Amino acid sequence: MDKKRYSDLFFTNISLGYRTINTSAHITKAEISTDKEIFKELVEILEPKYIIALGKMTYEIILEALELEIPKIASFNHFIVTQNGLKYNKSKIYVVAHPGGMGSANRKKGDKSNKTSIELQKEDWIKIFFNTT
Repeated sequence: MDKKRYSDLFFTNISLGYRTINTSAHITKAEISTDKEIFKELVEILEPKYIIALGKMTYEIILEALELEIPKIASFNHFIVTQNGLKYNKSKIYVVAHPGGMGSANRKKGDKSNKTSIELQKEDWIKIFFNTT
């Protein structure tokens, strides 16, 4: 993976430089939103085929940045499973649970299966992969 560039993928937390200071979790929407204008420019320059938003807040801010309507999401985990990707110009936008500790823990909430959070997240990624190939 370190030898091949995947120019059709664009992973983002949307907040550029978020970890420049010793920070972790509990970032606010206002803090993340500071890069919205730059993000839109970046997407228009890169024209990625797929944008993978890491977490619900990131997804909503991406949609705001790209001036798209934010869907009402009653159950984030249900939305992850049923999404088909949202089109923006040449890109398709998907959202997954953030792979960090809090996102992984939240991905399991409400799930009645015996699957672990990691297993659920793997299924989410596999669904996106088969939706994009």
